[in-house]
Amino acid sequence: MNYAITSSLNTIAGNIPPELIAVLVEKKIWTTAQGLAYSRQVQSLSQRVQALSKLALYFPEIWSEALSAARSIGDEYYRADVLSSLAPHLPENLVPEALEAARSIGSEYYRARVLRDLAPHLPENLVPEALEAARSIGDESSRARVLSSLTANVHKMFGFFPYDFWCELIHSLASLKRRELLDKIGEHSDIIKELGSSETFREIANAVDDVGRWFP
Repeated sequence: MNYAITSSLNTIAGNIPPELIAVLVEKKIWTTAQGLAYSRQVQSLSQRVQALSKLALYFPEIWSEALSAARSIGDEYYRADVLSSLAPHLPENLVPEALEAARSIGSEYYRARVLRDLAPHLPENLVPEALEAARSIGDESSRARVLSSLTANVHKMFGFFPYDFWCELIHSLASLKRRELLDKIGEHSDIIKELGSSETFREIANAVDDVGRWFP
């Protein structure tokens, strides 16, 4: 009887959604130790990783465990989803491992997604490696998003990248949809001014206005 009850409780614990575990800890209904214990019993690997990643805010020492578990997810969609959710919170010593995990994703689309989310959080010494990974992406719009994200933490360091990189970035933005292109132009206004002048902005405004008449 005791064995059956224990087994049933373990089954219930293994099916608790990661979001519920996080809320119960956040509201102090469970202690963080209880939340961690339940997270490790979640049966689905992808959900177990999600639960661990949410609790890593309370347990910094389990970041490595969460990242290792994420890398072991076979389905690239779920692996990319979890790696992206981990990206903003990873301690610097785990970022190289996360970048390696991103580069190992076979699907260009999912690889680009993780690289894009990881890019703003890279230390400077890893930016060249991430840039190489971004440039290897064949799809222009995906490549543009990653290249653009790479500048998020170095936009004030114009000399960090060579001139041809900035030209490549501006050129690649043309592959984006109009709404996204306009947003990216605003985000990279300092770069455009460095590469050109105020006249450049007038030309861009005129071009956008012209295109807008054809594609409202």
